[in-house]
Amino acid sequence: MIDSKESKPLIKKKAELDMLAVLNNQGMQLLRLWLQAAKKSGLTKEESRIVVEEAARGDFHHLVDVLIHNSRDPD
Repeated sequence: MIDSKESKPLIKKKAELDMLAVLNNQGMQLLRLWLQAAKKSGLTKEESRIVVEEAARGDFHHLVDVLIHNSRDPD
């Protein structure tokens, strides 16, 4: 994740947006989509649980990384 302490504003005004809430919502949507795909692909509930628990241990980038590494492109 980008460390906001290292990033510097490019303009004086800032957009008013709760970016953490946006990322949390996007993360939940990614998990739902991954779980649907896992079910269609025949993964067990236990296999899905292992992936979801690991994905939820970190920040948004960790979640995406875990889901990518436990997915494959459709044929």
